[in-house]
Amino acid sequence: MLRGPRAAGVDLNAPSDLRALYHAAIARGERMPVAFAVGSHPTDFLAAVAAMAPMDELDVVGAVRGAPVPVVKCVTVDVRVPADAELVLEGYIDERGLVEPEGPYGEYIGYYGLLKSNPVFHLTAITKRRDAPFQTVTIGGVRLTFTDTAQLGAAKTEAAIWNVLQHAVREPVAVCCTASSGGMYNVRVSLRQRNPGEARNAIAAVFCSSGDVKHVFVVDDDIDVFSDEQIDWALATRFQADRDFVVASGFRCVPLDPSLQGSRTGAKGGFDCTKPFGKAASAEFTVPHPPQMPDVRARPSKLRWPKAPRPISSSWRRSAPATAARSCATSTSSTSRAGSSASRTAAMRSTEGHEAHRTED
Repeated sequence: MLRGPRAAGVDLNAPSDLRALYHAAIARGERMPVAFAVGSHPTDFLAAVAAMAPMDELDVVGAVRGAPVPVVKCVTVDVRVPADAELVLEGYIDERGLVEPEGPYGEYIGYYGLLKSNPVFHLTAITKRRDAPFQTVTIGGVRLTFTDTAQLGAAKTEAAIWNVLQHAVREPVAVCCTASSGGMYNVRVSLRQRNPGEARNAIAAVFCSSGDVKHVFVVDDDIDVFSDEQIDWALATRFQADRDFVVASGFRCVPLDPSLQGSRTGAKGGFDCTKPFGKAASAEFTVPHPPQMPDVRARPSKLRWPKAPRPISSSWRRSAPATAARSCATSTSSTSRAGSSASRTAAMRSTEGHEAHRTED
């Protein structure tokens, strides 16, 4: 929210590195220099939201880009920014802390957020390209799936969960975080169970991997986690609430979730939608398939049509008159053709005789 021509509120989400750095600056009684790059390389958004161990985030940007990141020092603050950014806002966040009321705004979860207190950013310089476009991101609304924030959040959540699953279970197969849940709240995991209890291990690992995940659905590797239809089928036919539901409370959460109703901690639920261990090939979990007809063209040397049975002797007797008639007809036809040939020969000879007489005359 604008506070004047050179001041605006800035939302520091919790938990975030920027918020932690700002609280450290407040403890020292110092303002915090900061720069906002607008219109950066598309992959920089993925690097910016990545859940990583503490490290130089420009190294993360370069890793995601697959190339070194050109940087330049800001004009008024000791901060380096990507040199190919379209627009850079330089300034500082003052040391007064979270003092200015701000909001409500439409948030990434699809609703308005509540009124909150935020610090104030003070602008000291703007640098830009000559023809710089102003790039923005879409957020909130009814169709969260089509918002930039939900898609970026889903990519971040999937990567963080995959890293944890590789240590929690022997063979994770796929992870899907639905953008329609804000890109963080509902997660689907498929795995190949090698030992009893691996589905529960996966649920526990996801619970601990990110403060934003609320619901975890674990399925076997025959289920496509990106298919709403298959997930619904697994939940309907492989899940019993009194046996396969895992619930726990007291977890760290994001305060923007309206279902918290002001609570600082939240609950998580796990849905074990896998087949009972050791029963994957049992009859009750076998999916029927239509019969497959043999392809004669594929293997002509091995697949032969059955031969017709040999006729019995009485059949030969019944067919004898017909055979004789066919023989007579064939003989008569041959005689007729022979007679016709003889007539044509006689006619040709007669014509030659007339030609000879005309020549003598």
